Amino acid sequence: MPGGAVVQTPRGPITLARGCGGCTLCCRVLEAATLGKPMGVLCQHCVVGTGCGVHATRVDECRNYHCGWLLDGTLGEEWRPETAHLIITYDLDGRRLNVNADPDYPDAWRQEPYYSQLKSWAAAALERNSQVVAYVGRHTFVMLPDRHVDLGVFTDDDYIFIEHLADGSWNASKVNEEQAEELRRSGKAPN
Repeated sequence: MPGGAVVQTPRGPITLARGCGGCTLCCRVLEAATLGKPMGVLCQHCVVGTGCGVHATRVDECRNYHCGWLLDGTLGEEWRPETAHLIITYDLDGRRLNVNADPDYPDAWRQEPYYSQLKSWAAAALERNSQVVAYVGRHTFVMLPDRHVDLGVFTDDDYIFIEHLADGSWNASKVNEEQAEELRRSGKAPN
């Protein structure tokens, strides 16, 4: 898929900044629920170094996925997924930047130049009520302007709560669905 290509997504057409160029890291790192493919396991359809072996008939979950490297032309070559050992994905309507590490390089997100950039992005994101989160499988680390917070392994029923403390610093914690709903009702967390 060459750069500048226009692709159709559920939200309408987007123009990609670049193409995959044989990168297949998402085919291993990310989950593909419709294929029954868990995180960290190479997809049965992946041809490493080439791409999807069933590209023309791939499932919508894969067809509609475009990593941050493909979307953001301002990211330097060091952010190419196979170089960084990281996959950048935007979710929650763009309110969360996810950074999924290759399980063979679980500390890649803690290395430079990535760690400093993630903290910088977190500082900007928090001012917009957004998040930057690093993952190694389901192990979750919330990025803050001055550090990261290890929230442990997440399930589908867990939520991230980030609060701005009275001293001007930030903190993050894991909450369950009931706690998250109470935080929303009290206005302490966004809907």
